[in-house]
Parts: sequence; C-alpha cells; structure tokens
Amino acid sequence: MKSLTLGSFLAALALFFFGAAFWISPFPYGFVEKPTLGEEALGRLLRESLPRTGLYLVPGTGTAPEEATRLYKQGPVATIHYRAEGVDSMSPSVFIRGFLVSWVTTALLALILRLGGGARYGTRLTQVVASGLAAAVYLRLGDGIWWFQPWPWLVLTDAYDLAAFTVAGLVLAAFVKPAAVPVPVT
Repeated sequence: MKSLTLGSFLAALALFFFGAAFWISPFPYGFVEKPTLGEEALGRLLRESLPRTGLYLVPGTGTAPEEATRLYKQGPVATIHYRAEGVDSMSPSVFIRGFLVSWVTTALLALILRLGGGARYGTRLTQVVASGLAAAVYLRLGDGIWWFQPWPWLVLTDAYDLAAFTVAGLVLAAFVKPAAVPVPVT
C-alpha cells in the first residue's frame, strides 16, 4: 500500500510539473490557436447571446433536424464552453484540483500495475504508456469525429497525453510492482 501511495503521489507531482512546463510554453498555443479579431467585441456578443454559464453548441440540439443539417453544412459549427462570470485562472484552487485529478489518475494506474503489472520495469512502463495512449486516442480523437473539434488541437492534446502518461509511467514503474500471486496447491 505504501508503494502505491508514494508512487502515485510522486507520479502526480511529476505530471503537475510536466503539465505546467508544457502549457506555459508558447509551443502549444502557437501550434493550434487562431487569433480572434476583436476580443472585447466578441466577449460582448457572447454575453449578449448566451444567457448563462454552460455548454453551447452551434447549431444547437434544439434545432429541427432539417434546419440543423442545413446549418451544419452552411457553418459555422462551434462548441462553446462558456463561463459568464469569468474565472481566476491562477487561483490556488485550480492548481489543487488539477493536482488531485492527476493523483487520482496515477493512483488508478498504480492499481492496474499492482493487479496485473509485469515483473520488469520496462513492461510496467509500457503498460502505463499503452493505457494512456488508448485513453487519449479514444477520448481525444473521438472529439474530432463527433464534436467536430479541430484536428491540430486533438493531435497536440494526444501528444501531450502520451508524454504525460510516459512521465507518470517512468515514476510508477519504479515504485509499483505486481502483487504476488499465490500458487494454488494441488
């Protein structure tokens, strides 16, 4: 139990610092983000058009099917994650919640390794990386198909997820070994 707790905590810490270094660098944004023309005006239009905090789809799900088909073909198509009240993106609570999500994730990965991890470090590392790759491909690339998210963003976030799971795996594979399996007596 001690190796699970310590390993998952240290892996979450490694993820936290890796994520901070990655997302504060200009690389991800220069690769995928398009500049808005008139941020203030767009913000005012959003406040006028969207009644409250939430998820908005354009075209929306309340649109009649024939009209929605026409609007999808005509464009624009958008998914808007909207916070009317704004946020303090550098609030300590944001970082604490982010760390806790990383720790829960690494704890689950540690449990996978404990229950069925390989005997060798490289095998355990490969199991964590493969788990992350499977999750990233299914979750991120599905967003490109079903939610029409831009492919450059999805490729970037998949690459980030693969790197993050590799970082977590490097730590977890060192700390978490498979549980001894009792040999049945015959």
